Amino acid sequence: MNIEGVKTLRIKTQAGYADCRRALAESKGNIEEAEEYLRKRGRAVIDSDTATKTESGVIESYIHPGNRVGSIVEIKCQTDFVAKTEEFKTFAKEISMQVASMRPKYLSRAEISLDVISKEVGYRIERLGKEGVLEENLQDKLDAEMEQWYSEVCLLEQAYIKDGKKAIKDLLAELISKMGEKCKITLFERWEIGSEVDELEEEPIAVEVGNYNKFKIPVSVMLTVMSLLSIVAIFSSC
Repeated sequence: MNIEGVKTLRIKTQAGYADCRRALAESKGNIEEAEEYLRKRGRAVIDSDTATKTESGVIESYIHPGNRVGSIVEIKCQTDFVAKTEEFKTFAKEISMQVASMRPKYLSRAEISLDVISKEVGYRIERLGKEGVLEENLQDKLDAEMEQWYSEVCLLEQAYIKDGKKAIKDLLAELISKMGEKCKITLFERWEIGSEVDELEEEPIAVEVGNYNKFKIPVSVMLTVMSLLSIVAIFSSC
């Protein structure tokens, strides 16, 4: 085994020594293929439906300059040790900024109801028909448009705002590889001053506490709390 190759891969991916050795062995020493192998391993953890418990994590918020847009996210992992690492906390901050910037509606395709998907498909079939798309080309056009729609509304499929070559699921896969345990995005919310917020304020947001109790907080109060959290964070870093 090429020790220099393992060192290079560890520096690039921050994955564990054993994982890097295995990745290089599987890729026959090709660094790029080894990186992809580690990402796929991480993604497999994302997509797996195992009973691995993720009972630790962080809640992170972001207020965009001007205080008109805010977001809050919950990122979970298996241990407090990982939750306290800079890599994990940085990932949470990046996701809160992603949510504020890109307005995802769902975490993944699995969360989208069949009713919503049917409406999107129906709308596109009707429009493509009016545009004169031939029947033999309709399925390919429809598939391409739906894939584009998924990449816009599903957080995990969105292009990362700081590197358009990566999707958020790739970023999460990299985090899992680095941390060596299951990590996942569990909740996110976005607010913006305007008509949408006014409508939301009529119906307070339910916030889950632990596994048992729930309480409701008006959006205006939540935004105030998030602003205070940001101010505290700024002073803490001084």
